[in-house]
Amino acid sequence: MKKILFVASALLVLVACKDDNKKNSFTVSGKITNGSGKMVYLEEVLIGTMRPVIVDSAALNSDGTFKIETETGESAIYNVRLDQAMYPVASVINDGPSVELDVVMNKENNQFSEKYEVKGSPASEKMKTFMFAFNEKLQNVYAQATKIDSLHQLSKPDSVIAPLLQARAEGTSYLRDLTLSEIKKSDNAALTMFVLGYYQSSASNPAVGLEPLSNEEVNTTVADIIKKILLIPGWQHYKKTSKRRWIMRGKEI
Repeated sequence: MKKILFVASALLVLVACKDDNKKNSFTVSGKITNGSGKMVYLEEVLIGTMRPVIVDSAALNSDGTFKIETETGESAIYNVRLDQAMYPVASVINDGPSVELDVVMNKENNQFSEKYEVKGSPASEKMKTFMFAFNEKLQNVYAQATKIDSLHQLSKPDSVIAPLLQARAEGTSYLRDLTLSEIKKSDNAALTMFVLGYYQSSASNPAVGLEPLSNEEVNTTVADIIKKILLIPGWQHYKKTSKRRWIMRGKEI
């Protein structure tokens, strides 16, 4: 995980370098249905520690609507959290000046959102789509892993366990391919960081059976993202005229 944090930081440094000292207003508004909270918080997820820091808060209106905002610069992830919830109801990326959310909380457990829609942020939509697809398959893989463990404890023959092992292997392969595909398509540093960290965190649970991405694979994905950033209009001009030099792995970018 430390490897991922360093990589994500390096990616965001590139974006921050391009937009040095540039701050813009970032607004998150919308509606939360079935929520029991009174306050809503906007949290910026710090890249170095992956810990959220509150940057704004507001009282929920009686109809569940809200508006929270902050100043933002480089590509970043923000959590929206209710005061009584341990977990965010949604996460967004600041690739646009404003994001609109429509969140429906789970009636049986209001610690979690049942679903949410996001508008105004293509990167946030991609993040949500990836997370939902990943979690759906991950739940299947975990269920298979649990069943395999139970069958082993019951000393069932290999002929009974083998199909489940094959199904779990196919599931973990799908998750790996999904992650690498999303990374390859990504042109947003915060989204790349999220996908990398999400997969590696899931792979840290040995019960699931996911194989973490190797250092070589991480380096390759970072190189691909850097190439895309270097193709952003105006980047080469900024690089030539800027007095600041950013160093990565001992080489000038």
